[in-house]
Amino acid sequence: MINFFRLLLRVMALAVVVMIAAFVTMHFVIHGAEVKTPSLVGLTINDAVHATAKDGLNLGIDNKYYDASVPAGHILSQSPISGTVVRREFRVRVAESLGPQRIAIPDVIGKPERVAAVEVQRMGLDLDQTSQMPFADAPPGTVIAQTPQKGSEGAAQPSISLLISTAPKPVVGKVYVMPKLVGMPYSAATGMIAHAGFKIGPMEDDPSAPTETNPDKAPPPGMIMTQTPPPGWRVDGNTFIALTISQ
Repeated sequence: MINFFRLLLRVMALAVVVMIAAFVTMHFVIHGAEVKTPSLVGLTINDAVHATAKDGLNLGIDNKYYDASVPAGHILSQSPISGTVVRREFRVRVAESLGPQRIAIPDVIGKPERVAAVEVQRMGLDLDQTSQMPFADAPPGTVIAQTPQKGSEGAAQPSISLLISTAPKPVVGKVYVMPKLVGMPYSAATGMIAHAGFKIGPMEDDPSAPTETNPDKAPPPGMIMTQTPPPGWRVDGNTFIALTISQ
């Protein structure tokens, strides 16, 4: 009987050892594959690549922005932030600084879309978004608005978005004179537009608007900065109204 109990104790002790080993192994498998994201903000792209690779992570440059306070080729921001626990092979997304804006924003309003695109690219800028809007006061295929505007010094990215005219549709309903929307809150302007039966075209943030770096001049977020068509123009039920708002 004594030998039986001794054998039972040995079996129980062995079982406990096996359970502890299994727990340690499972903990290592689960948590051994986890790392904390390093701090990348301020590093050069090459240093950031090495920092993430050292921890088994991947680096992806999602955006590039002008920033006079951060040298070109350095990291502006990262997602997720440093210290976040992620699994190995995770992709850390970053934004790269282009340094101060050195490229002048050209004026392509009134030019054919293809000519404008060539000029934008020749200036070293990217053609971002191209939208279309029925517009009776310009030939179809003509640029009628651009973001950022000519000569903007606060451009966020080296890219330009264009609004292209298309042939207007037959007039439906009444004809109105376009009111002034600039300076109004976006919610109030859209309510007025919808009440009048007009259509709201592409809405864009205005990166050229003053930011927190100029708090004395910065408009409240959501304010209308530019409008197309401009005040005083004839509009009807087929007119698309394009707005840019402050960030």
